[in-house]
Amino acid sequence: MTPVVLIVGFYVAQWMMVRWPITGIEVEGRLSVWAPEKITEKVLWIKEQGFFTADLQAVHDVVADLPLLTNVVIRKKWPGTIVISAYEDVAMAAWNDDKLLSINGNLMAIPEGFNTSNLAKIKSNAEYTDIAVREFRKVQQMLSDIGVTVTELAVSNTGSIDIVLSNNWQVAFGRQHFEERVRRLHLLLQNLPNQNVAVIDLRYGKGAAIGWQSMQEKG
Repeated sequence: MTPVVLIVGFYVAQWMMVRWPITGIEVEGRLSVWAPEKITEKVLWIKEQGFFTADLQAVHDVVADLPLLTNVVIRKKWPGTIVISAYEDVAMAAWNDDKLLSINGNLMAIPEGFNTSNLAKIKSNAEYTDIAVREFRKVQQMLSDIGVTVTELAVSNTGSIDIVLSNNWQVAFGRQHFEERVRRLHLLLQNLPNQNVAVIDLRYGKGAAIGWQSMQEKG
């Protein structure tokens, strides 16, 4: 083989390494909130790179940073495609009206256009984030067998917890003995007429103070 052919071959190989084009981006996975084309829009810049030299880590970082997306994997598919695999976490609650709490306990931004109206609402300052997440999940789990859910949970600046249930009961737990008080609430839900109760105060060693709905409220 002549030196000229070798030199030409070398430069052709160099060109292929640097400039072999990326012609497509595919998105796959379990998605319901994110449309594939919306994810693609976030990484269109990768098409300006060569197929062999494309920075897949940079693509991964961008996609993994999108709200709700998890288990992100980026790979190449010959002859010129970048494949993005991702799954969506499930939103469990709206956090302080500007974030989402996922079922895995992750806080994230709310995706553009995402409707939070059907989610439970949690309000807490940063100091009590872990407590709010833990106790929200705990009460949801402990009441699941009777078909009652939490629609609102608030942690005050002193750590006191109040919730609103799907049957419209407002419940005060205070700052201590949360799990024991949830068990007490569970018994009350099984034995009290749901439609007549307005407020339950569980901040007592035993028992509870009950506020009843007025006839006007029930009517």
